[in-house]
Amino acid sequence: MKLPTAGVDRTLIKSLIDQWLMAEIDEDTYLREAPEGETHDGVILDRRPTGEADAVRRILDPTEFAALERSSDNKRATLIGPKGYLLEEVTDLDLARSAQRKTLEGADGRLAEDDEHVAMTLVRAVFARHGLEVNEFSPEFEFATKLMVRAQADLLHVVKSRDTAGWRPILDDDPAGALVKRLSEMSVPVSSAAAAAPSAASPLFSWAESEYLREVAREGLSGGRIGE
Repeated sequence: MKLPTAGVDRTLIKSLIDQWLMAEIDEDTYLREAPEGETHDGVILDRRPTGEADAVRRILDPTEFAALERSSDNKRATLIGPKGYLLEEVTDLDLARSAQRKTLEGADGRLAEDDEHVAMTLVRAVFARHGLEVNEFSPEFEFATKLMVRAQADLLHVVKSRDTAGWRPILDDDPAGALVKRLSEMSVPVSSAAAAAPSAASPLFSWAESEYLREVAREGLSGGRIGE
């Protein structure tokens, strides 16, 4: 059973946004100690809007990459496409970190300008995952969106502070330790449809993405191989 967002307890809404933030912080922790994964000669990505990770369109095997390198500028531009770009000698971890940075880009500016465009998309996903019907005209949806704008800015601050400190999980004191402690200690209300729903929103770029990358590499896209 889905519950309308109108009338949903705001404590529950805040809890769901906090869970989202904690999941993203955990993902950042994981990426800092994750293995490099496979190294790819070339990966073609398509640019996505602000706040969204760029989409992996094709992983080039060595033969395809060599064919692309030999291509004329015009053919190369056609193969990559107007919205595409090529990354060379890139690992699975590089792609994951790049996706994380893209989704967070400009989060502090959106907070300063009260820009809720990206946050609205994230709130829709969180509500849907927890069985809450999205009513974008409700005060509850507006409340959740404002919390999400702040949560994204907080996440960007966590990533930047960890980068600046050269933080190593387990070995060093976490520059974001106070926020992590607060989120970890919060009790999560369990009520209505949210009680039966999965836990927090999945990370921005789950490590399961590496499975997707391998699948793309195995199967490729329709339309044949590069150079055919």
